[in-house]
Amino acid sequence: MDSVTDSKELELIKVQEDFLERIAGDLHQSSAYNHFDMDQIKRTIEDIREDIKVGKTEDLPSLFYQMQQQFRLYDKFNKPMELPDPGSPYFAYMKVWQDKKEKKIFLGHFPFIPPSGDYRIVDWTNAPIAQVYYNYQEGESFEIDLPGKTSEGVLVEKNIITIRRGSLVRIDKNDVTFIKKDGGWYKMANTGVELGGGEGLAFRNIELGTGLTEFESPEVISLLDASQFRLLNLDEKISILLTGGAGSGKTTVAIHRICKLCFNKHVSPQDILVLVPHHGLVLLSRKILNSLGLDQIKVMTGREWFRTQGIRFLPGINKEVCQDTPFRVSLLKRHRNMMKVIHAYLGRKELEIVGRLKRAAFDDKKIAVFAHQQAFIKLIKEMMKAEMSIVQRMLLEQLVEELTDYNTIREEIFKDRNLLKNIMDEDSELITLNLIEETIRHTNKQFLDESRDEDSREHTLDQKHVGYQTPDDVSGTIDMEDYPIMLLLCHTLHGGMMGNGEMSKAYRHIVLDEAQEISPMEMKVFGQVLDQKRGSFTVAGDLAQKVDQTSGFTTWHEALVDLNLSQDLTEIKTLEIAYRSPQKIIDLAHYVLGPLAPMRIPISKKQHGGVLRTIGEHEAHILIMINERLEKLMEREPKASTAIICSSLDSAKRYHAGLSHLGNIRLVEDANFIFRPGVDITTLEQVKGLEFDYVIIPDLDLDNYPVSDYSRRKLHLAMTRAIYQLWILSPVAFSPLIPNE
Repeated sequence: MDSVTDSKELELIKVQEDFLERIAGDLHQSSAYNHFDMDQIKRTIEDIREDIKVGKTEDLPSLFYQMQQQFRLYDKFNKPMELPDPGSPYFAYMKVWQDKKEKKIFLGHFPFIPPSGDYRIVDWTNAPIAQVYYNYQEGESFEIDLPGKTSEGVLVEKNIITIRRGSLVRIDKNDVTFIKKDGGWYKMANTGVELGGGEGLAFRNIELGTGLTEFESPEVISLLDASQFRLLNLDEKISILLTGGAGSGKTTVAIHRICKLCFNKHVSPQDILVLVPHHGLVLLSRKILNSLGLDQIKVMTGREWFRTQGIRFLPGINKEVCQDTPFRVSLLKRHRNMMKVIHAYLGRKELEIVGRLKRAAFDDKKIAVFAHQQAFIKLIKEMMKAEMSIVQRMLLEQLVEELTDYNTIREEIFKDRNLLKNIMDEDSELITLNLIEETIRHTNKQFLDESRDEDSREHTLDQKHVGYQTPDDVSGTIDMEDYPIMLLLCHTLHGGMMGNGEMSKAYRHIVLDEAQEISPMEMKVFGQVLDQKRGSFTVAGDLAQKVDQTSGFTTWHEALVDLNLSQDLTEIKTLEIAYRSPQKIIDLAHYVLGPLAPMRIPISKKQHGGVLRTIGEHEAHILIMINERLEKLMEREPKASTAIICSSLDSAKRYHAGLSHLGNIRLVEDANFIFRPGVDITTLEQVKGLEFDYVIIPDLDLDNYPVSDYSRRKLHLAMTRAIYQLWILSPVAFSPLIPNE
């Protein structure tokens, strides 16, 4: 990184510094002017009040009218002026030649025009001219549609501007970055950097850190390319499927599409639902949305949402979630063919209901409506509006009671061997008779009633049964996988999601992040709670990052069908540019995927940083190495965020115990990240969708990462969390998934 000495580059920086100084002054004057107006209005109101006290009767109507006018002005100006934040008023600058004159335009979050009118800050979300910044390069002619006309021009210059606490700290222009440090300006060209380290090198040569965390980064929204920006401006009724590698901007596009929908007043924040896979992403998404003024948007994990909906719409359903559902039981319940089981159950119920109605002497025409319709509760309630005998009415009431007893329905389904066999076919090799038997055994334990068969159960001396409060004690619990199944049944039986006499909220927009981990059953439920006339989805995911082996996810095409999305109203986009990790990390992560890798290697926008490789003698040796390097890194780069991603929680706890003396070392067990500088020691399951300046994988050996599709996806996911540098270590030889150098 060299000092800026070139006269043209110094002039570019000087121009932007002068702009910022002037704009800060204009904003200050505008704010002061607004307060002056308010004070003047207050004084005028007080003067009119005094005039009313002593005024003549014939003058009162005029005085009251003046008072009313002043109150209207007060209401108008008493609202805070939405001026740009002086601490960071804009994030991009462009100079255009338009309408036969040069125009200076800044992109920010709130518009502003100074009294002189010789520059403008425009709202990037809705100003038509903002499209030029995202869609055109310097020197290109542009054409934009304005109300009643088309405007043409040339984009002369554009820069990414980073302002922090009112100071200009960074300018990005083409492939060059200018950074302010210690009062001076330095130039950093976007070229490759050779990093220390490598397999077989002495530990003393391993240099963790790039120094880049000490510099401010541009606002993410300034980095969007033309194709991403176009997606933000699609009609609110258009759903988007975003696929692409790690760090390609899927979540960024999803979040900022919400921003556009809300700021353009197409959708209210209260009508938007954002669903993410774990609590860490909930915290991060809320932080981003809050910074954009969208704190009213509901952000939840899928598990939280399903449990909330289950308790709300499934009367009497068990509330205690089983914490140790067998892996194979989860696999069965999230399998695509579970829909066949539901249809078979409803077909059986149809025959049963028709038989009972016939025995109660109901008219054949009324019974016929049940043929090939499964909204049984809705149909029965329609029948109850007519005149009938007491016996017939009692039967219908009993049927409604039985059809809303979701615990009993759950028991009937998952204890029925013949019913569960409907899940088996040629395409479901993982579903075996043994798996079905395991599901039945698990269900029996969940519905174990302590009041029954008491004499046949073994007890301890305190008269508790031997399984009480042990991992085997799952009585009275429900599996998380049961909620979407029962919600689908509820929706079908009622002819719409309904329980406790209320309808489910119909969302105008739903964001599904990391959608490759969502099961077909869950997708179908989401499709049912979307506003069918005006609603849309933004679905983001990457099959290479699919690490939940129970999800049942198959293809994106089937996912769109499950969500009930039409091809005409769905935009499918694959993002191919990587914005998070440097190219060397992207290349290694691509290699790790092996046969699972996409045809094309993603192209990174970053060349700084890379991969360090170290083989130690044993875990204690690795701990010593990490300890020494982290201590130096935290001293040199106190703003840096580092993640040590371990293969298991036990491993994470050992590393935490060995490093905690450094200070600012956090063991993260439940994705409770605080997103502050320091070191988070955690496991792979908790980092999906997150990013860190530096990532350390300390146990990359064959035992922890055997050659399997699951290991390939796990390792790829861990590696692509790194923004600047990745350090992989192993106490023995690396896993065969890692190439030899």
